[in-house]
Amino acid sequence: MHVIEGANHFQLYSYLPEALTKWVVASYKVASLREFAAGRHLQKLEKAPTPTNE
Repeated sequence: MHVIEGANHFQLYSYLPEALTKWVVASYKVASLREFAAGRHLQKLEKAPTPTNE
């Protein structure tokens, strides 16, 4: 679990885009969200990714 010190649940919304981008890029092993959106991850994906604890 990742904890952001001093942030309440309303403030966490501002961290969401970066966190989701990092997760998609790492989980699907793509270079960018653009590559993911183009479907290039489908050739690489062996099984569905699961969130990891960092």
